[in-house]
Amino acid sequence: MSISQSWLEKEIGRRPVLKGTAEEIRDKFAELGKNLAPLYSPPSDAVIVETGSFQGIAYRIYTPRNTREDAPEKPPIGVYFHAGGFVVGNLDSDDLFCRAIAENTQVILVSVDYKLAPEHKAPAHLEDAIKIAEWVYHDAAFDRADRTKLFTMGTSAGGALALEVARKAGLDQSTIPKNAVKGVVVFSPVVFHPANSPVQVNVNDTPIIDREALLQCFELCGAQPDNADYFIGLDHDSHSLLPPAYIVTCGFDPLRDDGRVLAESMESRGLQVKRDHYEPLPHCFWMVPTLPESKTFTANAFQGIKWVLSKIP
Repeated sequence: MSISQSWLEKEIGRRPVLKGTAEEIRDKFAELGKNLAPLYSPPSDAVIVETGSFQGIAYRIYTPRNTREDAPEKPPIGVYFHAGGFVVGNLDSDDLFCRAIAENTQVILVSVDYKLAPEHKAPAHLEDAIKIAEWVYHDAAFDRADRTKLFTMGTSAGGALALEVARKAGLDQSTIPKNAVKGVVVFSPVVFHPANSPVQVNVNDTPIIDREALLQCFELCGAQPDNADYFIGLDHDSHSLLPPAYIVTCGFDPLRDDGRVLAESMESRGLQVKRDHYEPLPHCFWMVPTLPESKTFTANAFQGIKWVLSKIP
């Protein structure tokens, strides 16, 4: 894979960086979505989609259409947290991705529309994430799924939430039993605050986000550099409590080393980790579906999820 062979500017005509005030970030995010929309195929009808809310938190459930209530084995269930630096994103922004995951991995997936900054400061985002995960685990509405195969999943800031939901369960700090989260799948996850990032690379002029964008988003959401409830990299001891994980990182990304350091920490503790690294590519490059590398990412992501599920006893 080479940046020169398939670059963002070729597809949408420019290199967006989501930074500025909250309003500016949201305007840029909306414009990016508008520019990308024509590149996507219509959604598949192989997934049943239900939208609702629980305690004021909107959610969307994706169920493979071929799932039968009388099947001898119920499908696993995952809880998904979207990207957006805790400032942007909603149920629509990762909708096609969630549909594809449900269809191609045969899982029921619950996407969470957690509260956003700056209107809602930390720990509001994490509290919403935990509430929905607890609801999914305990509520009879999800008897159609095999909750002994519960996993969390997220992208970027949503990756931080996916990791923290698993961490909180492992620490007995939620109503989800200690070993009930059986897997974690994270794509370009936030693991450190930039002030504590182990390696300062890709600081400026990186597409989608750069270091300044990260600092602005974390300031807007009120996540302090020493907050282990948002930056799991700070709590090394809790890494031993994490379940098998599939971790994706990108080389041309200020979060490049976040996922790498977490994976190495887990591996050093004898935990099972599968990694895919896209060295020359930027943060969440797969949002451009026409890139050949995006097709590779998608195929690998499905395999990574299946790998995590295969590790569940």
